[in-house]
Amino acid sequence: PALSRTRARALCVRVCVSMSSLPPLDDGELSGGCYSNGRWLQGGLAPWHPTDDSKVRESLAAAGLGPSDVLLELGCGDGKICRAAAEQMGCRSIGVEIDEVMVQMALEKRGEMPEHLRKLVDIRLGDLVTMELEVQPTCATMYLMPEHYVTLEPLLERLASQGVKLIVYQWELRGDRWKQRLVAQGKGWWLYRAAVVEPREKAPEALALSARLLRRLISCE
Repeated sequence: PALSRTRARALCVRVCVSMSSLPPLDDGELSGGCYSNGRWLQGGLAPWHPTDDSKVRESLAAAGLGPSDVLLELGCGDGKICRAAAEQMGCRSIGVEIDEVMVQMALEKRGEMPEHLRKLVDIRLGDLVTMELEVQPTCATMYLMPEHYVTLEPLLERLASQGVKLIVYQWELRGDRWKQRLVAQGKGWWLYRAAVVEPREKAPEALALSARLLRRLISCE
């Protein structure tokens, strides 16, 4: 089952190295960042906690990714999901992470991959809220604290409106709109995709009528 808010806060504390140095957690602090790797990370949206292998494998398979896809990992930590996307699905992946310590770890782990897979994984230091991408992702993943979902809502809505599949781990997205977009789920993961309205092609009759009207306008000139 999904972790409660209390257990989520406890998770923040457990991943810290020095318990005595931590001030109390409250809503004001959580809105500004989180504890990760034994220190306060301003702007952080979750402490690093690796996603279970089974969840990653099942969710990526459910998304049906392939070589033509680009996966965007929101808060990539050590880049585990990015590497899995390359190794298991053969697709390109981009991981964005605000924690310099985790970016370095992700780059080191990427360096251990075979060259043909390593070139598919791109790890970047940056802020999810302000990031700019030069490529359009087809799928995005996130394992972040639910307290920060409101901060990410504009980004998630923009991705959904572009037809990007969204995989969320541990805490599902709330609200009727996201419930309508849910297309698959497993133990501890949810896959969302918004219906993108494609422009309707004109019917042959409409095209013929347009052509006749155009000929009449030309003949009247």
